[in-house]
Amino acid sequence: MKIGVLFSAYNCASYIDQCLEPWLKLKKEFNLILAATNGRYILSPYEAEDMKGSHSLLKLLGKDLDFLLHSCGENRWTEEQGRNYMLKYVLDQEVDLVWVIDCDEIYTEGDIRSILSYIKGNPKYDCYNLHYKNYFIKYPYWVMGFNKASIYWVDRKEGIKGFYFDCDIEYNDGTKVSDINRANTDIIPKNIAHIDHYSWMQGDARVKDKIFNQEIKYNGKKGCRCSFKYDEKNNLTFNELFYEDRNMQLPLIHKTLIDDFYICDIEYDRVSNVIYFKNIVDKDFYTISVFDCCDNLLYYCSADLKQDYFIGTTKNLSDDPYFVIEFKKEDKVVRKDELHVNFKDY
Repeated sequence: MKIGVLFSAYNCASYIDQCLEPWLKLKKEFNLILAATNGRYILSPYEAEDMKGSHSLLKLLGKDLDFLLHSCGENRWTEEQGRNYMLKYVLDQEVDLVWVIDCDEIYTEGDIRSILSYIKGNPKYDCYNLHYKNYFIKYPYWVMGFNKASIYWVDRKEGIKGFYFDCDIEYNDGTKVSDINRANTDIIPKNIAHIDHYSWMQGDARVKDKIFNQEIKYNGKKGCRCSFKYDEKNNLTFNELFYEDRNMQLPLIHKTLIDDFYICDIEYDRVSNVIYFKNIVDKDFYTISVFDCCDNLLYYCSADLKQDYFIGTTKNLSDDPYFVIEFKKEDKVVRKDELHVNFKDY
């Protein structure tokens, strides 16, 4: 099997070495064809003295890449065009799989091996979505992220025609990835891989460009198209208008203290003061403890987590900056998270 890996590297200079390291190590073992594009997108605000793309380019030069293309100045392309240049190259190399990566997405060698093992064991799907752990404001704080189509078999639906929106592809028979039903798409579980994504960091120069880009590119009411914004103190925060427009609550901000393995998603309903445990991937018997930010025990129970589960506390958890949830298995703490309801730690 031959795999084409497409890296979009614009302004990711601080992440490129860490991003590429496992792929370069595994290049020969897994027959990887590595392609990268770098340069500002056409929707990004033009700056005559812009050097952001050049910093990324310097990091990419000298890497063992098979294809590298850079744009600068006024000759900029769309995000999709950049990916399509790479796609054409790897398809000419007769790859079997196409894997789409932004250079702020950090895989480990273990992630790559686990994902490929999973795909080989489940080859019937046309495409595979991956879950991403979106680091927010600063490491190690993160928000429950999203999953997106990231890996595609090339030999389906008369072959891949190209990217039409972000990482989404269209096939030669006219089918778009958004048209594919669930029977042909697989979401790889988080206990197989949960990819670190340095997407929305307070000190990251790309973030203002990303907000600007999404307000132009995405659908919705003006001011409600991006889920993040800068406040009056220039702190990165959630865009309340985005969530109000969609009738959604603001997300929790997680800080993982102990994570031996992924057990489930943890959600908190601020209105009902209820904690939900959903999408359980490690189904087993656990003892669950809830502490407030002063380490006072608020709740304790034993639970056989085989399906979605919920608990409530007498204290309103929204009154504190954060609360802590601890999972024990056979008296060993296997997961422990701070869950920030009101984030103040800038």
